[in-house]
Amino acid sequence: MDETVNAGSYDSLMARAVAKLNARDYRGGAALLESVLRIGSSSSIWQLLGIAWKESGESVKARDAFLKVVEIKPEDPRAWVNLGAVELDLGLFADAAAHYKRAAEQAPDRADLRIWLANAYDRAGNLPDALESYRQAEALEPNNAEIFYERALAYRNHGRFADAARDFRRTYELDPSRENALELSRRMVVAPHQSLPDAAPGTDPDGSYTVEIALLNEAVTRNPGNAIYWNNRGWAQWQHGDLDAALSDLERAIHLQPDYLQARVNYSGVLRRLGRMQEAEESQRKVVEIDPNFAHGYYNLSVTLLGLERFEEALAGIDRAIAIENTDPDYFVIRGTALESLDRKPEALSEFTRAIGIDSKNARAYFMRGNMQFDLGRPQTAAADYTRALEISPGIAEMHLNRGLCYFALDRAVEARSDLEQALQLNPSFGIAHLRLGQLARRENRTADAERHLAVARSLGFAEDTWN
Repeated sequence: MDETVNAGSYDSLMARAVAKLNARDYRGGAALLESVLRIGSSSSIWQLLGIAWKESGESVKARDAFLKVVEIKPEDPRAWVNLGAVELDLGLFADAAAHYKRAAEQAPDRADLRIWLANAYDRAGNLPDALESYRQAEALEPNNAEIFYERALAYRNHGRFADAARDFRRTYELDPSRENALELSRRMVVAPHQSLPDAAPGTDPDGSYTVEIALLNEAVTRNPGNAIYWNNRGWAQWQHGDLDAALSDLERAIHLQPDYLQARVNYSGVLRRLGRMQEAEESQRKVVEIDPNFAHGYYNLSVTLLGLERFEEALAGIDRAIAIENTDPDYFVIRGTALESLDRKPEALSEFTRAIGIDSKNARAYFMRGNMQFDLGRPQTAAADYTRALEISPGIAEMHLNRGLCYFALDRAVEARSDLEQALQLNPSFGIAHLRLGQLARRENRTADAERHLAVARSLGFAEDTWN
């Protein structure tokens, strides 16, 4: 018997629909709700229908239902939120932003709406409005770790690594259970270009990208000619750690729309992550060919050229980026790195100093300047830079290691031991730390400790006769 045709009263249909939804039979519940709507329409029933279709994976049908809700009851912020959420699932980021904005206007005291709005702006490629929305959310809830985490992701995705490091660090300070935020903060300072995706390849701790990929599977099946859906699924696959699948999807997006800038940016990033540096370079050159005024395109190209050890070309590329935009401290850090690789150390030092002048809380710039000071034979000045970097981004193994080496060179044994031991707690694979701790122990007649550390150092390739 077809229960949607032979249904009884409105109340009976509603009761059966709700029972099916409670039992997670969303399609059955949706069918009953459609029968209810043939008897009488209301915003609450359309809302339930939208939820049922969304839970069934029918995002287009869900969107149609939520559009009906806002038509009937435009003053209800929940209706705009549900509509924006399903549009994010469909990759309709500009629409989602417009509808989250309506919700935020109707409920101005809700920080969560500002976060969702910011995320939609960011996914639509509108970073300035995203940052403004995060600022408004922070003003409402200054101790909400989620605000800082989401904003850090936005900063990172747009190459603003110093800002990302600060927000990841603030996330951890507010919520110490989010240890991945502390690790991401470290990566933003030490090796930001190796920090994507969030998780290790093949992992997805909270399953968020798995859900997004499932929704985008539906979108690309329904609209195989839509380059945006292929790009969005490729990006999600990248974050999920499935790089081969990401590459395939991004290639499809580029095939459909050869001048699709964001798809080419993502494609280049995946190639670089796979170690296919020559291909990444070719793709990044296409990016700046499409948009010669895209400063970050030249920045990405320079990072790849550094990886290929083509330092003069890397320097020329970052100079192009700086000629377009000269206020990003990370551009000067990369310029300093290129100069350092060319053994132009005093010039490199000046570039790191310039980055600090733009952003006095850029831990990476202090870290890189400390490295340069140490290489130039100035361990005391280098130690001061590492100290400043650690004040901004505490708990980074490489900073403790390098400061410990400075103190060792300055014969400040107690401080050297403290830093080197802390570095090993964070990363036990630092052979040079074991070597120096072994030498310190031997000076202090702690023979057993000396032998233990020196043996580990030798096993890690740091034999004492080759490292004075």
